[in-house]
Amino acid sequence: MSSKMLLLISNDFSHPAFSKQQIEFSYRINRLRPLAKAGYNIVVVSAGGKVGTNGRVSFSSLIPRITKDGDLTIISPPILRIPMLWLFQSLLMTPLVALLYCFSTKTKPEAILAGTVVYGAVARVLNRFLRVPLIVDYGDPDYVRERSLSLSILRLLERLVFQRPGVSAVTYIDPNISDYLRRYRIARKTFLPPGGYWKDQPLVASDAYRMADESATIVYAGHVAPPPVYRLDLLVEAARLLLQKSPKTRFLIVGTGEYLPTMVDTARRFGILQSFVFTGAVPYSHAKKLITESDVAVQLLADMCMGTKVMDYFALGKPALCTGSFYNSYHDFLKPMENCVLVPPDAKQISDALQLLISNPGLRQRLGESALKSVEDFDWESQSVEILKLIDDCKTRST
Repeated sequence: MSSKMLLLISNDFSHPAFSKQQIEFSYRINRLRPLAKAGYNIVVVSAGGKVGTNGRVSFSSLIPRITKDGDLTIISPPILRIPMLWLFQSLLMTPLVALLYCFSTKTKPEAILAGTVVYGAVARVLNRFLRVPLIVDYGDPDYVRERSLSLSILRLLERLVFQRPGVSAVTYIDPNISDYLRRYRIARKTFLPPGGYWKDQPLVASDAYRMADESATIVYAGHVAPPPVYRLDLLVEAARLLLQKSPKTRFLIVGTGEYLPTMVDTARRFGILQSFVFTGAVPYSHAKKLITESDVAVQLLADMCMGTKVMDYFALGKPALCTGSFYNSYHDFLKPMENCVLVPPDAKQISDALQLLISNPGLRQRLGESALKSVEDFDWESQSVEILKLIDDCKTRST
């Protein structure tokens, strides 16, 4: 029986088809790719998926689907898309499909990795049979996003996953999550940011600092999602205020999502639509090029200031402005006015901070270069080494 297999339980992909760009973009996947190159068999069971259009009931992958992507094996379990019921199906179907794969291939994973607390619960069910180290990434800070019944379910799942004898180790993508997890007294916790870069694609600082403040480009790259979690509504309001002082500033929105029509309508209503460029969906490589050619990059969330796009901004040497209610609690990795600018989710303060950045090329350059240095130790190869260290430590402690 081979010990060179790692099993990832995640929700990175939507059913029934996998997007090549999603696979390329996923930080959970990219952390494991170096291990695949080193001889590990990386098996991903994608347990997620959106419900049917307009809530209609439909089947996804009625027969389990196995997709090969280079060194990865991606398994899509059967999911009946019914709102609010997909989680319970995942708790049943995902462990079953994963066990069937292990038994049919006569392999046992060296460890199970779970992409969120929810899939940590799925992995706990699976691990009752496999009994191997279980490493769970907390994912986004849902403990401040969920309400009422959803929050109660989340807390129930947290206790299932984090209280002994549950998880072997936890990774987290935002420093504030570490403080939250203290309530569970988890012995092994490691910060692994939601992004990285490949060593064979060297980090290079942008040369866009030459641009004058009035012709600066401010970029947002990512999912164009609505409030209350995403706060792109504040960007349009901040743009209206900023354009009164710097009327030639351009706002570049790279990506698409359900909030895009509202952004366009609001910008038109404010009379500033001509200052916005909406690219729609573009290939990931082209999105990175557009970020590099811009002057300031923004992350706009209601709570956390971290996120996948922040790592992309840093890895491209961009000065980043990040909003979130956690903005004044960051001291590790995100360092205000050292490698980024952090402000609360408030349009006036966002506008003022953007004005400061676009009017000060020296500040932009200093922040961008410091951001670049901040991610030097978080290439994908180094993150994969940290995963192996956690697995080895879990094995040692269990013997």
